[in-house]
Amino acid sequence: MIRRLWLASSFLLLLPAVFFWTRLPLDDVARLPLTPFDGVTTSVETDEWDFIVRAHAVVPPGKTFTVRASTPQLALEVYMMSLGVLPEDEGFPSSYFGAPDAGTKAEYVLDYRCGGKPDSAMQRLAAFPSGCVDRRGSQ
Repeated sequence: MIRRLWLASSFLLLLPAVFFWTRLPLDDVARLPLTPFDGVTTSVETDEWDFIVRAHAVVPPGKTFTVRASTPQLALEVYMMSLGVLPEDEGFPSSYFGAPDAGTKAEYVLDYRCGGKPDSAMQRLAAFPSGCVDRRGSQ
């Protein structure tokens, strides 16, 4: 008798969840996310992730890179994300909590939103809606 009561109580606890999931369109329930940020955060993080994934296809494995963006905080945010997408490459932060750092040592520059001006020694390798990838001359 007690087991049946516990079993019935357990099913009753699941009813609100079942009601919630059945009200969602099937496309929302069965859709695979394109990025780790889909449905969890704003589209800003999704855009940053998309840029890093596209840049990953341009930067050869084993190379050095840095990230440039409109603000030091944004550059650091995109840089930290890029460490997970580009594990085989060596990253140098262009700023670390606002303090300039070792980004000048990097051969590849991932320019989020193409906001920075490439110097004359840089070659633009790719441009996406979310940013550009530049390569510095001889290192």
